Amino acid sequence: MIVTGDFIVYLLISVLNNVFQNIYLYMKTNNMYPYLIEKKEVSVDKAVKERIYRNVKALFVARVSMYLVYSTDNIIISSFVGTVMVGIYSNYILILNPIKQVISQIFNGVTPSFGNYLVTNKLEESLSIFRVMQFINFWISTFVGIGFLLLFNPTIDIWLGEGMVFEKSVVFAIVLGLYLDSMRSAIETARNAAGMYSPYPMFKYLWLFQAMINIVLSVLLAFFMENKILGVFLATCVSHILPTIVVPRDMFVFVFKKSGKEFYVRLANYYITGTIIAIICVWLSNIVTFCNRYTIFAVNLIIVMVVPNAIIFLLFRKSEEFIYLYNRFGKI
Repeated sequence: MIVTGDFIVYLLISVLNNVFQNIYLYMKTNNMYPYLIEKKEVSVDKAVKERIYRNVKALFVARVSMYLVYSTDNIIISSFVGTVMVGIYSNYILILNPIKQVISQIFNGVTPSFGNYLVTNKLEESLSIFRVMQFINFWISTFVGIGFLLLFNPTIDIWLGEGMVFEKSVVFAIVLGLYLDSMRSAIETARNAAGMYSPYPMFKYLWLFQAMINIVLSVLLAFFMENKILGVFLATCVSHILPTIVVPRDMFVFVFKKSGKEFYVRLANYYITGTIIAIICVWLSNIVTFCNRYTIFAVNLIIVMVVPNAIIFLLFRKSEEFIYLYNRFGKI
């Protein structure tokens, strides 16, 4: 009873503290910004309301569909492979998700600034900034993807033991799905900044189509492939191809008023470069063999930190995007 009484007192004090803080903030903001409490009758144009409703509905459908894309793998793995594999996969997700959130936060923070840039500057200038964003996207995604490719299993091995490690082909499929998803960060940031949700072609149902492809293909590959869990992750990789093709085309046609050919050529160049860098890193990792798991992790970590960044620097140091970044942040 004493513990319960103390808990109730603590709860009441916390509630009262929050109430008084809110009252203080309310009074302070009203005093500093009196225009906030002024009531003004503002009528919103009917066309604007309709456009907002369309965008909200399209965004709702997209969010639900994206949930289906990223949340059905565990169910399918559990049904076709077993809950043990779901448990092993959850360990990988525990490492994967924080990194994905960091990448997401980097580009989410840029969204308002790029939206303002679209409104206040010429389209060609906005397109130039977008190219810089795409280059940053490529560099981050390549570095992170190769990092997971080389360090995923060594990390799990040190943390939980060799019995909790996926085979290399499964890890490759997981990392490939992450890479394909991450490489869309720049174009999706531009799309969100432009508010391009509806009525642009395909957007409302694009993610729904992706979810359907993911679910149907995951079930088929898990049913027919011998390595069922590999089939599930390969299906996720395939489902990422649709938005990679459609979103840039819509963005360039409806926002930048240009063909998306430039984007696809640049994206293909980044994919090819990233693949070559990954092959070099994996080759270096394979030729350096040690029995000690800690030594393997340390060597792979050095390869990840040095090789991708060095190659990207050497290849792109004279590009407009790199020069722009160096002029802005080089001195820092």
